[in-house]
Amino acid sequence: MKWNAPVACGLALLGASHLHSQPPATCLTFKPPMNVATGLFASGVVIDDFNADGAADLAVTNQNSNNVSVLLGDGTGTFTRKMDFPAGGAPQRIAAADLDGDRNVDLILPITMGNAVAVLFGDRQGNFAAPALFPVVGGPFMVVVADFNADARPDLMVGTQTAGSRRVALLAGNGSRMFSAPVYFGSFESTPTALGVADFNRDGKLDLAAGGGTNVPPGANNLSILLGDGKGGFSPPTYFTVGPAPQSMSIEDFNGDGLSDIAISNSLPTGTNSTVSVLLGDGRGGLADRLPFEIGVLGRGTGVADFDRDGHLDLVVANSGSNSVSVLLGDGKGHFAVKTDFSVGANPRKLAVGDLNHDGRADIVTPNTGSNDISILINNCTR
Repeated sequence: MKWNAPVACGLALLGASHLHSQPPATCLTFKPPMNVATGLFASGVVIDDFNADGAADLAVTNQNSNNVSVLLGDGTGTFTRKMDFPAGGAPQRIAAADLDGDRNVDLILPITMGNAVAVLFGDRQGNFAAPALFPVVGGPFMVVVADFNADARPDLMVGTQTAGSRRVALLAGNGSRMFSAPVYFGSFESTPTALGVADFNRDGKLDLAAGGGTNVPPGANNLSILLGDGKGGFSPPTYFTVGPAPQSMSIEDFNGDGLSDIAISNSLPTGTNSTVSVLLGDGRGGLADRLPFEIGVLGRGTGVADFDRDGHLDLVVANSGSNSVSVLLGDGKGHFAVKTDFSVGANPRKLAVGDLNHDGRADIVTPNTGSNDISILINNCTR
């Protein structure tokens, strides 16, 4: 089950929790953040229904506790039951999917220092088995799940971060809790911290986007597109310039032309506001020059939803250096308004977006590495 926000229409005033004054905007307001303790250095989060009760649940990686916290939701936006499961090492990022076709949601965790990807298979009750470890050379850092070889079985694509081994690795799934040995693609000067999947050239085959600066050529901050062949192979990377130190990406159609576009956060320069780069796709595997939009300090995780319910997709970015998220309202043509900031816990690293309380509105969750908790922002747009 995907936890995407629906599209609707409405207007309201900004809530009191925003950090910087702005003129009245469309319906963009959140309740004060609810903070829920997790483990040490909470760095990744995913929303899904782990116990099949129809309510959104959360899974949070605790990098310095070597575990993942699962918080079961009651359908009202409240998460009171926390269970911790061993991760097989220090997890940073997280993905969720049914990897073995049993209709239970499983968790996928890159274990950087362990040179492995850990898979925790779910039981549909909110519990997870001991981690199964699949080796990946180079310090796996980021993971996405998709069917890259068109065999109707989920595969894993992993970004690695060890010097000399900064690549992406495909682990093909067999649908029965096993994965092939990794096949590596690309070569990057810096860690591909951001990964995304879409059909960028409209050939019916999934392609890969990887961002992480500084990359190739030296001195540039790049987003790379690797075109897929539908059999698990990929072309050499084609590079596109983005802002300094790309961190996280979201892929959607921001201008309504039916083509995949990319929004990628940039975390530098330190001490001043960062940017999120929006690159519009041309449907042939190319991207237009980036449109930079200001966010907060040290931009990290990104997300997309229609937060103000006007029928246009908006952006949200976690700002690790300013303890906030920036929401940028979209106009449906690929442009975004000046940011509105909302406070969260200390040093948010990633974020997730979904309807946590069954009210049809998109809510936000951030894992906070500095305060060892998550912040939940409930959207209370009135229409």
